[in-house]
Amino acid sequence: MRAEATLRVWAQAADLAVLTCDTTDHEAGRRYLDREQRNPRKRANVLAKTSGQMADGTYPWRVFDAFDLGMPALRVDTTRGYAPVLEAIVAFCRAGRRCCTQSAQGKGGHPGG
Repeated sequence: MRAEATLRVWAQAADLAVLTCDTTDHEAGRRYLDREQRNPRKRANVLAKTSGQMADGTYPWRVFDAFDLGMPALRVDTTRGYAPVLEAIVAFCRAGRRCCTQSAQGKGGHPGG
């Protein structure tokens, strides 16, 4: 369930900016499988189902797409380091509402990189 409407209400009470860490679906899948295979509490049935969906291209990556909260938002590509660089990300966050909005929607990558 997406909580976008609820977050919009709460966001009006604070000076916020939204960061979305993003990478390709392939890289997100690789990272997920690597983490889960090392997880001592992994659930084999969930891992098998999820890895199967990733392999056959049916995993629902879009459920992780960024919310549009009507505030400054920055997409950070984490495929190979950080793009933009960390200093630019920090400057964006410090600028808060004074900063220009860069939409994190529709970039075709996977958040959580």
